[in-house]
Amino acid sequence: MSTSHISRGRRYATAGFAACLAAGAATMAFGAGATSPHGNAAGRPADPSPVAESLGPSMPTRITIQRLGMAVGVVDLRASADGRTLALPPLRQTGWDSTSVTPGQAGITVITGYISRTAKQPGALQSIDKLKDGDVITVDRKDSKQISYRVTGVDYYAKGTFPAAKVFPQTRVPELRLISTGGPLHKGDPLGNAVVTAVAATPDPADAGPTDTGPH
Repeated sequence: MSTSHISRGRRYATAGFAACLAAGAATMAFGAGATSPHGNAAGRPADPSPVAESLGPSMPTRITIQRLGMAVGVVDLRASADGRTLALPPLRQTGWDSTSVTPGQAGITVITGYISRTAKQPGALQSIDKLKDGDVITVDRKDSKQISYRVTGVDYYAKGTFPAAKVFPQTRVPELRLISTGGPLHKGDPLGNAVVTAVAATPDPADAGPTDTGPH
């Protein structure tokens, strides 16, 4: 297995994490100069107001994307004893970067998974290219709460071009980054990472049913 190193002074240095994903390494590492999911994005002001109410911490257990017909487990990707590397998830599951916030908390939750390991070994995110803006990604938490995110963008970055500040801007709202490893997003793409950006959705008022405003 290949390994690389993390600077413990940058707990959320997820750009190095993504670069290691692109290499398909058996462990992920956080490189120097990366930007935190809580860091600043150049030229982007802080969000003026929350999109959805943030929650307390609770680990993710399952991720469901109806458009992809996908419902898979989420494993906890813990760092090694020295805190320098992070294992990749199983092929048919996804993994939560345990140095990022849990789903529903203010900030960016990072979940990763394979598109494929080889041509004959498709991964949990094999159909990620079919996602469109507005699609819903639902993440179950250990406390039985569900967080729904709406996709706002799907991007692909070739190895060595991962824009950490753009992917992990400062935010006060619950957001999700679903980051791929393994195969390309589309046939012919260079080695790299797909990044799905999604923001926690506010409940649809229609889901609450009619409101009785009459006298009681």
